[in-house]
Amino acid sequence: MLNIATSRIEGSDISSGAAALVVAKLVTRPDLHAEHLKPTMVQLITDCKAAENDAVFGSRKKLGTLTALCRIYKLGRRDYLLPHSQYVLEQLEGLSLGANPNTLLRKFETKLAQRIGISFLAPRVSKWRYTRGTRLLADSLGKGGSYP
Repeated sequence: MLNIATSRIEGSDISSGAAALVVAKLVTRPDLHAEHLKPTMVQLITDCKAAENDAVFGSRKKLGTLTALCRIYKLGRRDYLLPHSQYVLEQLEGLSLGANPNTLLRKFETKLAQRIGISFLAPRVSKWRYTRGTRLLADSLGKGGSYP
């Protein structure tokens, strides 16, 4: 299923976005990330680099692979993605999409760079969050006395 979805990422229709979502959902699952996340990310980056030589369909292939990488970084857990973030960031810098006239490619490059940057940041707990404590209903009922 992963191979089929990965092969459909390169399209120009709505199925390309759906294929990117399927790939992201599959490789970020807790039972599949250990063996499929790294090879899939390497394959997507390799496909994106290979699309630079294709003048006709290159931008669509790049857009599909960047969409899949953005979805992976959106859905994946930080501890799964952090070991691969440095590699992906270095490869993203090598693509030089900032000079591309296609605004969608520049948008997804920026989105991916932001999501990689967020994965490098340590999570923090909000000070304003609600802390419930360890109250139990049985304790509340026991202290109130007898009820008719």
